[in-house]
Amino acid sequence: MSNTTVRAAAEGMPAINRRRLLMGLAAASTAAAAVTVAPAAHSAAVNENSELIRLGNELPAAEAEMLAAKAAKRAVFAEWSPRWPLAPDEIIEHGCEIERTLTGAGLYRDGLKDCLRVGTANDFRWWKASIERQLASKRIKSEARRTQLRKDIKKTQRKISIAERYAAETARIREASGYEQVSERHSAATKALTSLIVAIMAQPETSMQGVMIKAQALATWKKADRVYRVLNADGFDWGSQLAASVIRMASEVAS
Repeated sequence: MSNTTVRAAAEGMPAINRRRLLMGLAAASTAAAAVTVAPAAHSAAVNENSELIRLGNELPAAEAEMLAAKAAKRAVFAEWSPRWPLAPDEIIEHGCEIERTLTGAGLYRDGLKDCLRVGTANDFRWWKASIERQLASKRIKSEARRTQLRKDIKKTQRKISIAERYAAETARIREASGYEQVSERHSAATKALTSLIVAIMAQPETSMQGVMIKAQALATWKKADRVYRVLNADGFDWGSQLAASVIRMASEVAS
């Protein structure tokens, strides 16, 4: 729901209704503030969905793990990215693969809007075999042409060696950095947090305490990387759902 829509709805609401809703919201919030978000000791005293409270109790630990995993991933990237080699000039623009960073994302060099293409050892092996077939063909009669093909074979063999060394060095750095492990940890922690928040938002709330649990869940969700939030279709309506719950709770108290 856009801010414009919210303002329009508020402006179209009679002043007396707005005042009642605000008073109801204040009363409901005061009641919810008497206990913590999901207190085991007070759960019986609050008429709230017990499953929602249980899920809310799991939120701090899930958030802490996601943030710790995210920080570890960033630390590894910051430490090891400066050691990541650029592809040698000899193998650039000779293949279908793009130049990549430690993370596996495309590498954009300064001043360039596109990633460079990098030839792999297999690319050059294929090209070398193609040249060798040409050289073996009896259709090529020119000795000058055959001499050039022999030079091309040697040149391509050098590129194979360069591509192999480059691939070995990037693999060594990726292994030594432990980036794959911290990336997997971050992914698992974010997926676990996502599943927890999906479960929280799917539960019905019966009091302002439940609304507060959901509000905290959405505040935590904002801390996840944007790519995870965009890919989670369930989250598109969470904001409007929470707003509707707040208005409903305030209306019930005010009535």
